[in-house]
Amino acid sequence: MHIKARIANVVFIGLLMVGCGGGSESSTSTTETPPTDTGGSPPPSNSPTIPDPIPDLVVTMNSNAFELNELDSVTISFTHEGAQGELSVSVDFGDGAFSALLSSEQSVGEVDGSLTLSIGELENDGQVTASVVFTDGEDRIQEFDLPVTLINTSAPDTIEGLKQIAQNAETFLTLEPESLLVSYASHLAVLINPDFGSEEQHQLIDAFNASIDDTLSAQILSDANAFEQLQSDYHAGTIRETALSEATVHLTERLQTFASPLSENVNQALQQANGLIPEISLDTVRYSEQLDMLSLFVGDPALGQYEGDTWIFNGTYQFLDPIVFPFTQTCNAD
Repeated sequence: MHIKARIANVVFIGLLMVGCGGGSESSTSTTETPPTDTGGSPPPSNSPTIPDPIPDLVVTMNSNAFELNELDSVTISFTHEGAQGELSVSVDFGDGAFSALLSSEQSVGEVDGSLTLSIGELENDGQVTASVVFTDGEDRIQEFDLPVTLINTSAPDTIEGLKQIAQNAETFLTLEPESLLVSYASHLAVLINPDFGSEEQHQLIDAFNASIDDTLSAQILSDANAFEQLQSDYHAGTIRETALSEATVHLTERLQTFASPLSENVNQALQQANGLIPEISLDTVRYSEQLDMLSLFVGDPALGQYEGDTWIFNGTYQFLDPIVFPFTQTCNAD
């Protein structure tokens, strides 16, 4: 009995030692478990944050030089990229003689746009430089200098109008058709008017010749001969188109003043034909573009009309055809 009791005590004591942490060292060791990643934010870093680079402002225009006709406009398109904020456009034409005549309008979209330049009425051809500046919200700019050729489109017609009158003035001043008409009417009057003889005929012709102002004729020729110099001065830029227009008006008025006394003397001759020749109102000098001539007859709607490029006198005035156009007549001799 004592042996069994002693064995039971030993077992009981051993159990107590295990329960209280006794026994070998291996029974007291532990294993560390690594932390589990829960998917949260990484720990803060001490490295500085590098911002994304700002792209360069790049504007591309589809033209770097152009022509602009007077009273017209031209539109230039452009594309842009890299703009920060709103992109604006400004245009400066400088302070030259043409700057006040020029204006601009612009339209800017997200990636492209347009610039429209307009010009008023010109007096001369010219050249300006348009300074175009693009600015974005970061005050970054891109600038273009655009040469603009300005063309005075009305000048060629003005020059041509003056040229036509100047080059035909000398022929008109000879008054060949008017002299022929007076001679024709006076000869007819001698034949059919018993009260009109050769003496009256000479008086009539002398009166017509006396109505011709030789001094004014010389002044008109001087004005006409100045055409080449006026044209040269205009192209050199020393005079404006207005000077050409004024020269045209001045020359036309002088021609009209020269011709005004002729109508009365011509009709005095016509009246002596006892009504066989109708009176003619020769009060306007006209230029015929079709025939390239100055005339008191051609172009008067009371006397005839054009058929194509040919002037045809009305039935009543067909007698004027060999007088005004003697170079078109033929003479058949047997």
